[in-house]
Amino acid sequence: MLTFHDPRCARFAMDGERSIMRGEHLGIVNGHAAAGTPHGDVFALDGFHAPPYAGSGLRVGVRLMGELVKTARYTWYPHAIEREGRAAGVTARSLTVMGAGLRSLLQRIELRNESGAALVIPVQVFLSGGASYVPEWGFRCPEAAGVGELLVEPHRLLRCAGDTVLALGCSLPGMHHAAYAALGGAPELWEGRVSLAPGDTAVFWLTLSLGPPAQAEQESAALLADPEAALEHAHRAFSGRVTDLYHRLPDFDCDNPRLTAFYHRSAMHYLMNEWDVEEFCLRPCYTTGSVRGGCLASYLWDYAAGWELHALHHPEAMREHICRYLRIDMARHYSFNPVDGRALGPWYPVNQEKIIGLIYYYVRNTGDRAFLRREVNGKTVAQWAVFHAMLGDDGAKPVALLDYGAEGEHHLELRRGIPYRGVMPDLNGRRYLSYIWAYEITRWAGAPDAALPERARQLKRLLREELWDNEKQWPAFLSEGRRDFRYTVQVFKLLGSPVLDGTQARGLLSHLNEAEFLGAFGLHSMSKLDEAYDQADIDNGGGGACTLFHTGVAERLYKIRQTALADDLLARILWWGERMPYWGDSLAANYMDYRQDTPLQCAIGGVTGAQCILFGMLGVAGDAGGRIRVEPRKTSLARRMSVRGLRMCGKSFDVEVEGAVPTIFPQP
Repeated sequence: MLTFHDPRCARFAMDGERSIMRGEHLGIVNGHAAAGTPHGDVFALDGFHAPPYAGSGLRVGVRLMGELVKTARYTWYPHAIEREGRAAGVTARSLTVMGAGLRSLLQRIELRNESGAALVIPVQVFLSGGASYVPEWGFRCPEAAGVGELLVEPHRLLRCAGDTVLALGCSLPGMHHAAYAALGGAPELWEGRVSLAPGDTAVFWLTLSLGPPAQAEQESAALLADPEAALEHAHRAFSGRVTDLYHRLPDFDCDNPRLTAFYHRSAMHYLMNEWDVEEFCLRPCYTTGSVRGGCLASYLWDYAAGWELHALHHPEAMREHICRYLRIDMARHYSFNPVDGRALGPWYPVNQEKIIGLIYYYVRNTGDRAFLRREVNGKTVAQWAVFHAMLGDDGAKPVALLDYGAEGEHHLELRRGIPYRGVMPDLNGRRYLSYIWAYEITRWAGAPDAALPERARQLKRLLREELWDNEKQWPAFLSEGRRDFRYTVQVFKLLGSPVLDGTQARGLLSHLNEAEFLGAFGLHSMSKLDEAYDQADIDNGGGGACTLFHTGVAERLYKIRQTALADDLLARILWWGERMPYWGDSLAANYMDYRQDTPLQCAIGGVTGAQCILFGMLGVAGDAGGRIRVEPRKTSLARRMSVRGLRMCGKSFDVEVEGAVPTIFPQP
């Protein structure tokens, strides 16, 4: 185990014996770069990205005595990984660490002779692939444009491709580059040797740096000059980031260690998905993905899932992300490129609810009403909220249910060709809160738009009269003159909204059962009885659900005081905090696994687990006037809970909960 200056760093360690993360999906990050660290090989590096510089095809490997060394055990941390194995009488250990504030990593390699005889150990370092500047970072991992020219120095190999340099350093004296090895597309081969008497240990270092030439070469040289100091600096820097995380977010503890671990594993996604990159349009920038270069675009649907918690964690960054989203056309796109802020992707129909919700919860949980007067692209933030609430609506006419047409297929993106489009009940029902939230925003801005609540009331009546089915206890969707039913988890997102009356809410809850939506290990995104159910389509089609759906439904259940149901759902997913170092966009419900067919293996939406505990289970709620309410639910998952350093609405306080009775201690 590593030692850190803030002992809370140890919360994020993941023992390889517990982790279900596949090696090709495992990586480490530091906010400036990300490295693939497959756990099956003690030394391997598989991809290295320092946005906007990409090394997708990069591979670094080490052989001892001619062999790759298989990992016997490993421990993962957000910024580092320890691996250990044995080959030909040698115990090999590596510690790979992201450099502090650098587009670089360093790897400490320790070899111990356990054979009982003197050994001369051939060491071979392999390098393949290259790197290049990439201006657009979307869904897939970007590919490097080419390999480039190789320059060989006594302790470094420099792969140079125009304005990009990849520098591989090695501290082992006498390394020899075998130039012939690169012929025919084979990896570059760098060779040396280590002599060890019985029981002796040797240590040497590898370094890897990527970026513009001057920066990459300078960082590489500095790491090789004093790797021990660089390692200590990296651990101090990571400890500092953890200290800052718990200065911003409340520190949670309870008498259920599984629930405590779940909260902290969830909060850790702020560390994993925070980028501080000079070339990015925002600093910090919270991207949808992080590890291995996938999904670095900032998706509105994913970022907005943490709309309550972001205001506590980093209100300044939340403001800037809201403004960046408002600068792109969210009636046509769903994300922005972190390098230049340009819009990417098609329109998602949930965009409007998401941006309004971000604005609403930012003001509600900070009290910063002045933000609503900020002008972005010719409109104030408050005016933008009304614009998006009314998108597709005609204020001169009575409210109508919106027909999303074929565009609606972007909502669930079902794979089997069975439709869910047209007049969709969950999207139309969510418009209710968009009207109400937009009205509250205009009221906070000093110019209440009274037409918005009236349109919400009309919408509620339409949803009941035209879509609700009393027999099925579920709303229909209308497409091309046909009335049909799609039993999607999205409809549960109406729970807690006044768009439902009591009968409708009870009807929806009746479907939240083992036969339909509940699995042993989570929530299915499509009812198992629906013809569109698809085990392989985990995020929206059935076999599991998007990460933020599990936690979002649980939070809504807590808020409507369906505590037993919420506890049951949350208990089914506590394994997330124990078996995965980080959480991707979707997780299975009927077995312990995650969605494989996506590069989105670490999502900012993972913070919704902590949000569910704070704002759902503990019942924390603020308002724009600075008042804060704490109404814990009497959960079966913990009797004693404590929250230290809860900061919102300009106040700071601690909370102790015994049973469902809170005691609040204001902080100075």
